[in-house]
Amino acid sequence: MYLGRKNNEVNQLVGKYFHKDYSHAAIIKMLHRKYNITISQRTLSRITAELGLKRKNIEESPLEHVVVALAMELDGSGRIFGYKAMWQKIRKVYHLRVRQKTVWQLLREMDPGGVESRLRYRLRRREYEVTGPNDLWHGDNHGKWKKFGFAAYGILDGFSRKVLSLEIAYTNNKPEVIAFFLH
Repeated sequence: MYLGRKNNEVNQLVGKYFHKDYSHAAIIKMLHRKYNITISQRTLSRITAELGLKRKNIEESPLEHVVVALAMELDGSGRIFGYKAMWQKIRKVYHLRVRQKTVWQLLREMDPGGVESRLRYRLRRREYEVTGPNDLWHGDNHGKWKKFGFAAYGILDGFSRKVLSLEIAYTNNKPEVIAFFLH
């Protein structure tokens, strides 16, 4: 139980899991499962506030420290990282507080050749030409609502990008439901 433990021990554990980017719900579960410490969401919020731990509107570490960490990573294995992977590594390994945008801007200044080479491998949308309306239709389903019992199906015209059909069904596992949309 939380009351039987020293506050300092609980604070250290909360800080440890917070810095590993666990969510509040995950921290509560981890404390209960591993250490048999039961705390509420409100207590966790109070502890993170007391420790000055926050995820938004952070005060960044000094820019000189970030630049040194970036330079060290660019000299080693970090030269192949994109800005998001580099941002995570700086936060985890060097324990610096920095925004993604700052890392992105610094990488563009410090390693313009590397940024350009990584841009060559980014996803490119396929381009095609359609002779006119109703020449090519695109049909697909959207499965994000499946856990709520909905399956969305849509059909677009490839020329005008006009929505021709948008339907909701109760499943996307039965062929007769899918065949219904094709008619």
